[in-house]
Amino acid sequence: MGNPVMRQDLQRPRQEEDIDWDDISSRYQEMLSVVSMFRLPTPSEIEHYERGILIGDQSIRGPLEEKHRQGAHLFPGTGPWMSRAVQLADEIHRSHEHQSATPAFLEVLDWQGAIEAAIQSRSVTMRFLEAWWHFGAIFGRTVELDESSEASQTSKRAQINSGKETDNRAREFWYARWLTSRGVYVRKNGCSRGTADSDLVELCSKIRNGELVSPIRPNFFDKRWFSLFAARKKGEEWYLSSGFSRLSREKILELSDSTFFPLELLPPVSQAQFVKRSDP
Repeated sequence: MGNPVMRQDLQRPRQEEDIDWDDISSRYQEMLSVVSMFRLPTPSEIEHYERGILIGDQSIRGPLEEKHRQGAHLFPGTGPWMSRAVQLADEIHRSHEHQSATPAFLEVLDWQGAIEAAIQSRSVTMRFLEAWWHFGAIFGRTVELDESSEASQTSKRAQINSGKETDNRAREFWYARWLTSRGVYVRKNGCSRGTADSDLVELCSKIRNGELVSPIRPNFFDKRWFSLFAARKKGEEWYLSSGFSRLSREKILELSDSTFFPLELLPPVSQAQFVKRSDP
């Protein structure tokens, strides 16, 4: 027949005084510390990183380089992972007080506020239970994305890195400064664009032949980097690649005034400042 007292104890619902709120508070803080670290980079941070990639300078790659040191998700991923990460990051970090994009008939659950209010008052409410369930789901998604993040982020990093040899943004900026430093489009007595282009083809030829090397990061701004400026048809002389010769006057002036690529981190725009090699 069993012990009736024991049966009553098993059937008796737990009272609020049985709940260990200190334990709940401790677990909440531990889980929240994991969830709070989940943040995707801003467009400007991604741009900053790509700029460093394109000019071979790790020192300006910014917060994305700190991902592993900080233990936080600060690097963009690819495909489905990125879509889910964007949704999760928005759900974690959006402000409950500023839900202007949410239709009025939909209630946005302030799960953090509901949980912290319950812990402070040490009282169980339906709102607390709903918020705790929601928070648990967010924590689970964070852990899941963490486990699958490495492959996705490695793929995205490789995608950005792969463009550093063929992406001409840094070269176009440098070419524009090469022209304007000689007075092209900016001084009445400046040299012609044709002359400046010929000088650049000559510089590329000397770099290609090993006569000159860049005084700044020569292992990055090497023969391959400068080779994309010049082209030639079989049996003919070298000439400036059409990708650069086709840049309009307006585009040249726009690029020359741009501060996207710090000029001091690029090769000089004077052939005299390149390093001569005694054994080309």
